[in-house]
Amino acid sequence: MEPANTDANNPDIKAAFRSEALYIITALIPPLGFPFLGWYYLRHRHDNNRLTQAHLKQTIIAGGLISFLFLFTNSLVIYFGGYRSISALIIFELYFFLVIPIFVIPGIVGVVKASSGEIFRFPLIARLANINNLNHDQNE
Repeated sequence: MEPANTDANNPDIKAAFRSEALYIITALIPPLGFPFLGWYYLRHRHDNNRLTQAHLKQTIIAGGLISFLFLFTNSLVIYFGGYRSISALIIFELYFFLVIPIFVIPGIVGVVKASSGEIFRFPLIARLANINNLNHDQNE
């Protein structure tokens, strides 16, 4: 499958790439990355390009989900004895070894697809974002 346009200076490819890069930062450091991802989404949410819209919608949904899971994990730690307890260690290990890879690996694939001008469907999240038409021509 040949991408429609792989020009590195294409603003739509740049916007899709930046949204995916901000998503990876959000997945790794939710309190730092999500505000920037939200700002970038608000700035580009009305772009007409399908590539940009597909990547933006999916990254904002996934970023919100990972941020919620981060807050939920911290709430569990506080509930089960605070940050100095052994339960905090166990909860954070589960979070970092199970939750983070589930969100970072699709983000890495999304960065690669965005930089080549292709749409990537995040597993499960693409349905929430209404990304259903992958056979597209960006020059329409």
